[in-house]
Amino acid sequence: MQKLKPSQRAINTKPSPIRGLVNLANIQKAKGVKVNHFNIGQPDFPTPKDFFTEVRKFKEKVVAYAPSQGRAETQEAWEVYFKSVGINYKAEECIVTLGGVEALFLAHAALLDAGDEILIFEPFYPYYENHADILGTKVVPISLSIKNGFHLPPEKEMQKKVTKRTKAILFCNPSNPTGVVFTPQEVKTVAKFAKKNKLWIIADEVYREYGFERAALSMAKIKEVQNQVILTDTTSKRFNLCGGRVGVLASHNKEFMQNVFKLAQSRESVPTIEQLAVVKLLKNAKKYYQPTIKLFKERRDAIYHGLQDIAKTVSGLTFQKPEGAFYIIVGLPIKNAQHFSEWLLTDFRHNNTTLCVSPAAGFYKTKGLGLNEIRLSYVVGIPIIKESMLMLKKALSEYQNKFPKLCK
Repeated sequence: MQKLKPSQRAINTKPSPIRGLVNLANIQKAKGVKVNHFNIGQPDFPTPKDFFTEVRKFKEKVVAYAPSQGRAETQEAWEVYFKSVGINYKAEECIVTLGGVEALFLAHAALLDAGDEILIFEPFYPYYENHADILGTKVVPISLSIKNGFHLPPEKEMQKKVTKRTKAILFCNPSNPTGVVFTPQEVKTVAKFAKKNKLWIIADEVYREYGFERAALSMAKIKEVQNQVILTDTTSKRFNLCGGRVGVLASHNKEFMQNVFKLAQSRESVPTIEQLAVVKLLKNAKKYYQPTIKLFKERRDAIYHGLQDIAKTVSGLTFQKPEGAFYIIVGLPIKNAQHFSEWLLTDFRHNNTTLCVSPAAGFYKTKGLGLNEIRLSYVVGIPIIKESMLMLKKALSEYQNKFPKLCK
C-alpha cells in the first residue's frame, strides 16, 4: 500500500528561523534552566489595559461573523490612525486582516500568479518566502550588506534582478531583521525604480514609529506611486498585541481592492471582539506607543554598547548600530551560527541561565549568506540585555576554545 504523504508544497516550506529553537529552549526550561529570549519580536511591556476593558464591554448575545473587509468601526479606526501619522487612507480603502502576516499573504496572492517574481531586499522576514512557496511564486533577493548597515545597493544592482516575470517589490521600513531605517532618498529611489519598471510595491510598515535617528518615510506618501502601493500594518507591535491578530491592508487602487476582497472572503473574517477592542487604541495610538519609543531606543543603546564591549576582546565581530525597529544582525567569528545557537541552549550556562537567539541564515534567500550571523531582538529589559551581553562574551570565548575548527 502506498504511503500517504503531505504535499510537496508543505514539505518544501522552510521552518521558521525565529521559532525554530523554541522547542529546544522549552526543553531547557523544563529542566529548570532560565532562558533569556532574544529570538522573537514580542515586546515585554503590558498590552494597554484599555484593550481588556473594551473586550469586557462586549455584551452581544451572539459573537457573529464580522464582514470580510472588517467591522466598519475598525476600518474607520484605521483611517483615524493613518491620518494621525500623515497617511491618507479612507475606511473603505482598508481591509482588516488577521495580523500583518495575513495582509502580506493576501497582497502577495492578489498581485502575483504562479511563476511570477517578487523582489525582496535580503535579509528579510522569513514568512515572505513562505508565502511564495505556498503560492508558487519566486522570491528574487536583492542582497544588502552588514558593512554599510544594510542600506540600499546602487540602483543598477537592483535593475539586474528585473525580468519579464517581475511583478512586485516588497519593502520593509523600518526593517525586520536588520534594524535599518531607509533614508527618505532611499524610499524615493525604490518608488522611482518601481514606477520605471511598472511594479507593485508591497510596503511592510509594521515598525513605522520606531525610527531612532530619523523618522521612516512611508511609501504611501510618495504621490507618484500611490496607485501602486499596497500598505500592510498591524496592531501587534506598537500596542504589544501580537496575539490579538488585528492588522490591515490598505490601497488607493480600486481594482486591486475589489479583487483582494474576494480572497479575504475565503477566510470569512477577523474575530469580532478583537476588532472592536482595538478601535480605542487605534484612535488614540500615540498615547500608547509614544512612551515605548524612548524605551526601545534605550535598549538599542544598551545592546549596541554591550556588543562594542565584546568587540574589544573578541575579534571578528561585525555589526552596525540599528536605526529603528528592535532588531540587530550580528556577524560572529564562527562558521555556523545554527550550531552555535543550539549549543548555547544545550551546553552553555551562566548561573543556570542561557540565551536563545535566531540564526540569521534563515533570513536570507541566497545560499551561503548569513551563516555566521545571528539576529537579536532587544525586547527585554536593560538589566537582562546587560547580563546577556556578558553571557554572549563568555559563550563566544568558550565556544572558540571548544570548537576551534568551527571558528574563523
